[in-house]
Amino acid sequence: MTTPMAGQRPSGEDETRQPAMDVLVRRWVVHVQKSHLPLLTIAVRQRAKMEGWLKFELAQKIEREGLGPVSVEGGYGEKLASFRSDLSFIAGGVHYDIELKTPNTNFRIPGVDPKHRPITKNISGIIEDARKLAFATDHGIVCFVLFPVPVGDERWTVYLNWIATDLMMNLKASSHCSRVVVPLCNELSCQVIVCAFTVPSPVEVPPIIGTIASSSEERGEPRRRLTVDVNERRPLSLLWDRRAQ
Repeated sequence: MTTPMAGQRPSGEDETRQPAMDVLVRRWVVHVQKSHLPLLTIAVRQRAKMEGWLKFELAQKIEREGLGPVSVEGGYGEKLASFRSDLSFIAGGVHYDIELKTPNTNFRIPGVDPKHRPITKNISGIIEDARKLAFATDHGIVCFVLFPVPVGDERWTVYLNWIATDLMMNLKASSHCSRVVVPLCNELSCQVIVCAFTVPSPVEVPPIIGTIASSSEERGEPRRRLTVDVNERRPLSLLWDRRAQ
């Protein structure tokens, strides 16, 4: 199997070149779920999170694709070893870290238990994982499974837009997400949304860093470093700082 080159940006399904790693991860998660529909039905029907099960199934799928070995909840291999990603592996000489999330929604769906779930907290957790990846590794991927969602209902895209806006990334349902239809009972069904995206690593901007360091030193304060995202739209360090507020 040919693996994506280091630094390759996320690509859409319609591109002829080799898919980026986040696209492959999304495809693998979809394959795992379609291969275990009876189990998926049980989890979805009760709005029960499936992150632990999915983590090991995905690890097995990655190794079957000829990559790995896959480390489960191992330390980041590049910048912050004290942080632990859900999955990590090496492909083509590149160390990848994956964070998995299985946020459950509050959509009322016939055949699904009407339980309340903290969707706001769930989505915030995805954003926090993305920020952590941005500062801890150069090749981080966030993959989340949003469920349950009514078939044909696009209201779930508000959550994708929320994530994209907060991280200042261009995330689209057409190129970053896939749908898996899950059978329930009495011919009822719902869908599970699988989304994956690569998190851009922060890069340093020497002129800005130099200015901030000088003004800080004049006041007798410790030297500070400013980081910005690769698209130079706004400092990723500000996104990171907001997590603690």
